[in-house]
Amino acid sequence: MQLATYNIQFGLGKDGEIDIDRIARELGKADIIALQEVERFWDRSLNLDEVKEIAELFPDHYYVYGPGIDLNAGYRSARRTLVSRRKQFGNMILSRYPILSSRNHLLYHRVEDPSKLTIQRAAIEATIMTELGALRILSTHLSHSSGADRERQIRQLQQRLADGVAERGVLTGNPGSGYWKRDPQPTPFGDQYIVMGDFNLRPDFPEYQMLVDKASPAPLVDLAVATGTDGPAGWTCEEDDGLNRIDYIFCSPGLAQRVTAMQVDQSATGSDHQPVFASLSLLAS
Repeated sequence: MQLATYNIQFGLGKDGEIDIDRIARELGKADIIALQEVERFWDRSLNLDEVKEIAELFPDHYYVYGPGIDLNAGYRSARRTLVSRRKQFGNMILSRYPILSSRNHLLYHRVEDPSKLTIQRAAIEATIMTELGALRILSTHLSHSSGADRERQIRQLQQRLADGVAERGVLTGNPGSGYWKRDPQPTPFGDQYIVMGDFNLRPDFPEYQMLVDKASPAPLVDLAVATGTDGPAGWTCEEDDGLNRIDYIFCSPGLAQRVTAMQVDQSATGSDHQPVFASLSLLAS
């Protein structure tokens, strides 16, 4: 099973061109894909519905999308007909496997200085049925501006992962008789999880230690560390202070033994980030 995470910067490549087809080519044939900075109806991205564009480029994948930013983009047509649509910016998950259910989690958001850009961050969660059973997959994008905010967001994600085990998903219990019984029964829910995305933090940041803390409510294993690919060559984004690793694939400890490979495609030019790939064995352990 191949996993991929990619902050696509709304398709804006290193050449300054918006090219969603290029993003799809760079992702290749990954089975489960987590995307960040996918948007709908922004002038800067040619007013594309990028969710629709991406979904059409992956016709064999199911998908879900969860915006962090959700603004009005409606207008009146030449005939004065209202066109209701939303200007959105968020995260997406695509999967060759059926997506049984999904939830969009809005993360901690605080404005200390109104003169500085702040963004409502989010995490889209999907429960996916695979050969390994039901897995919980999260695609997320944490704060770029505040370590304190990232700490709050990480704690929130960890608690959501832990609480989800008790909640068991979006539809649970016996539907009994009546209308609820007419539709499919509550779906399976996975205890194992994979968290992917742009965390806007380096491994030497204190927030990183929170993520991999074995005593946390939902321990995470960094797949780059698990595969020995966490050195300087594993950078995922060129920033003002150099080449940094800020995009990650984490998994629950119960899946870590299945990780067989991890790589960053540093030849990709579709975004200011690089796509990250990992492979999990489906063989019986």
